[in-house]
Amino acid sequence: MKKRIAALAAVCLFGCSRTITALTETSLEAGFDTILSYTEYTADKNVFTERFESCVRLSRSLSDAFDIYAETWPGDSLAAVNANAGIAPVHVSDDVMEMLLRAKQMYDITGGAFDVTAGRLTGLWHAYREDGIEANNAGSPGRIPEQQEIQEAMSERGWSHIHLDPSLSTVYIDTPDIALDAGGIAKGYAAEQIAQSAEQDGAECAMVNAGHNIRTIGTKPSDKPWVIAIASVDDDPIEMARITLPGSMSFVTSGDYERYYTGEDGKRYHHITDMKTGWPAENFHSVTIIAEDACDADALSTALFTVSVTEGRAILAAYEKSTGRHADAVWIMDPEKAEEAGVPCGAYTLIATEGIRDALEVRR
Repeated sequence: MKKRIAALAAVCLFGCSRTITALTETSLEAGFDTILSYTEYTADKNVFTERFESCVRLSRSLSDAFDIYAETWPGDSLAAVNANAGIAPVHVSDDVMEMLLRAKQMYDITGGAFDVTAGRLTGLWHAYREDGIEANNAGSPGRIPEQQEIQEAMSERGWSHIHLDPSLSTVYIDTPDIALDAGGIAKGYAAEQIAQSAEQDGAECAMVNAGHNIRTIGTKPSDKPWVIAIASVDDDPIEMARITLPGSMSFVTSGDYERYYTGEDGKRYHHITDMKTGWPAENFHSVTIIAEDACDADALSTALFTVSVTEGRAILAAYEKSTGRHADAVWIMDPEKAEEAGVPCGAYTLIATEGIRDALEVRR
């Protein structure tokens, strides 16, 4: 039986002969090892339910296409590409091809800070993290990889070994030593596709939340803006900040406070890897990107988490020059790591790009 949590917003908006209500449903079975939430302002609950179920089906399909750790996988998926590395090209789905083309674009824009070809490196950390979480749950520290393991895994990457042929819809990795991992872009891609599908189906005012990859659709009734919170990076229940977003926008946060384990040295090892060092990045506690497209926002938040604020600003400028689309960022870090003057945010420092400051409310 499908696990669903349904919630009805308390506020109803009245107009003409119908009642516009904010409806929300959440699925625990939409793939990506996360929760999918869909909210829509509508007068037709049946249409909303059908649209939500369509969102879940699409999310599940995309998860199957991108999941490289599944025990079984479709023949046109990313996992199939990895399984055939050094053997033969694989005919992939349109979504796998489009995601990889966009991943390559983001690799170029970020100067390699975002790199889906580093699957051997991220896979190494995935294995240690899974074991470490299990050990932590049992009351013990987790093991930490040796530097030699890190160096070997770092050497096994590179777009020169990835051959994309959009005309034939094939992907070929020409060596068995390299694997693709779309973990830093897949949920953002899914959020964008789900939102676009809902829009095409008639949704005029809605919000998709695919594992904290948020994409809004249209403007709320009475022209009210969307207000999105930047989650707490510690145990304080109060969010770090709130951002007011008009119309259709994307809001994606990468942070060190989820998917981590504590190692034998007492340090926390999270899931966002610095491509320069091979170790989890240590500059920030969270980086939030606000952009038009959720796929771009996901990749940018991953990349900017691993570089300095100065480098991050340069990447955002390169992104706008390359795509013609603007993106803003909010960084949260320990005060001693702040490269420039920021805003006190509880025990932390918050730095934001100029384009988002007027829409930002610090909550701590």
